[in-house]
Amino acid sequence: MVFLTSAVACTLGARWFRLSRSSLGTAGLKALETVGAGTIFFGVNLAAGMMIIAAADALTGWFVSHYILGDVSLLGLSLLQGMVFAWWYSASGQAAQCRAIPSARVMTVGIVVQNEYPHVGLVRPRRLARSLTRAGHHAVILASGPKDSAEYEAL
Repeated sequence: MVFLTSAVACTLGARWFRLSRSSLGTAGLKALETVGAGTIFFGVNLAAGMMIIAAADALTGWFVSHYILGDVSLLGLSLLQGMVFAWWYSASGQAAQCRAIPSARVMTVGIVVQNEYPHVGLVRPRRLARSLTRAGHHAVILASGPKDSAEYEAL
């Protein structure tokens, strides 16, 4: 049933609203982030509810049942909390800064070359530095060699 309605929604979204099918994976990941945040809020809300009930019982002597936490509205409100938090987090721009995507981080790489520079060998420091620079990183070559070669070269 859920698969059928999802397939119909995907088809209608692509045809009527001209949504790209390639962005469906990104939307699915966003949905998983939202559900994950809602699950965390649900756990925290359950724990907070149990602590409040235990404190009320200890301080006042009144008996409050834990069954009140079993209401389905707690799950719905927790998912709503998670949705708002996930959208707020995405809208603030923090998500792009905190993701552990290697291409999102800029590295500064120092390439140290000893002996004769440039030299014939397996490693070509300038080619390595240029490829790192093209990828958006900062590359610096440090060399010690003859007096006519550069000691510091920033690419």
